[in-house]
Amino acid sequence: MGTGCVRNDCGNIACFTPAPAIVFELRDTLGRDLLNPATPNYYDTTKIKELNNGNVGIVPKGSGKNPNRIKLGFTTSFGGETNLIVKLNATDQDTIFAANVELKKDCCTYFETTAFKYNQQNYTDSLKSSYFIVVKKL
Repeated sequence: MGTGCVRNDCGNIACFTPAPAIVFELRDTLGRDLLNPATPNYYDTTKIKELNNGNVGIVPKGSGKNPNRIKLGFTTSFGGETNLIVKLNATDQDTIFAANVELKKDCCTYFETTAFKYNQQNYTDSLKSSYFIVVKKL
């Protein structure tokens, strides 16, 4: 029954869309997948840790956009900001920032990604899809 509705103009159609999940690839400067064990200096996905109680997860090959790549992903807060610290290995720790805004159309509430930063670098080319390619200089 129209969660997020001021009035139920949508009848019995659910009209609430959750905040977007952010998914991103980690690549080296040559475009290689840094989560793939075949890549030199790759990051072992079993050792990646999120340090401030967020939920960074592994998106395995075969799923989502670009199914040939292993990806990282996390959910964002509803209409707010998410700040994460990710420890990729014993010596490499990165910061992630994401923001979204709550919007309403007719009686439906939805969220749109407005910012994504990885180690303070802005990524603006994929805000609509919430899918990013992060290039790390090793």
